[in-house]
Amino acid sequence: MPQATNPATADRTRGDDPRACESRAPGLCANVRRILALGLVAGYVDAVGFLDLGGVHIAAMTGDTIELGISAARDDRARLVGVAATIAAFFAGGLAAGCLRRRAPCPAVALTVMIGLILSAQLVRSIRPDPVAVELPLLALAMATQGQALSRFGGARVQTVVVTSNLLNFADAAVGRRFAPRAAGAARPDAAEVVLPACVWLGHAFGAVGGALAVMRLPLPLIAPALALLVVAADFFLADGAGSRPRCQRDAAPEGASATAASAVSSRKVKLSSR
Repeated sequence: MPQATNPATADRTRGDDPRACESRAPGLCANVRRILALGLVAGYVDAVGFLDLGGVHIAAMTGDTIELGISAARDDRARLVGVAATIAAFFAGGLAAGCLRRRAPCPAVALTVMIGLILSAQLVRSIRPDPVAVELPLLALAMATQGQALSRFGGARVQTVVVTSNLLNFADAAVGRRFAPRAAGAARPDAAEVVLPACVWLGHAFGAVGGALAVMRLPLPLIAPALALLVVAADFFLADGAGSRPRCQRDAAPEGASATAASAVSSRKVKLSSR
């Protein structure tokens, strides 16, 4: 009599089991260095853009939305157009990066796109006397690509282009690790939930210092973040096996395949029992 296959076992064998993926996910040290590097880049680029563009944020859309409202109230049309263009470019970058993430899941691809955008912004900054109209959307596109396509690190979802949510997550996880054992049924946050959001804040803080100093002292300030992204891209590329999709994604069956397999196994069980 043929034996029915346990669907849970089949999923683990095929690579669909989340626990199998989790065991192959990068460790905390790898995530810390990547998030720190991306936080540094985001803080650096936002600082350069803020100084170049007269106080417009490249990645902080909350601040830009407030600035948009203030400019509208003051009837400052030039300022209104610049801030609106930044928000529009950031949103367009999010749309493009969302498509890119679905078609090319390897983070090295998104990082390569970011490098191209930042270097293009540096070129425009170097050759045009008034580069704002082109530099602004290029940098906003780059930051939107980072925020959309590079937000998962192992099993954790961490935004590296904003600070507010990370500060709240850091505070919540810190409280959870300290007081969770006293609360009935409360799960104790793991170390990553505390460390990774803190790394984003630290990266932004030190990156902003570096960006401000670079604008004052370097003729080509946007070369540094491009080089940093190149190193991060190489890190992801090597970790994912020469730029291929991560093993969990390569091995995973198409969406709905697990449910179909489980249904087929159940049908075979019914037929066998009826005999």
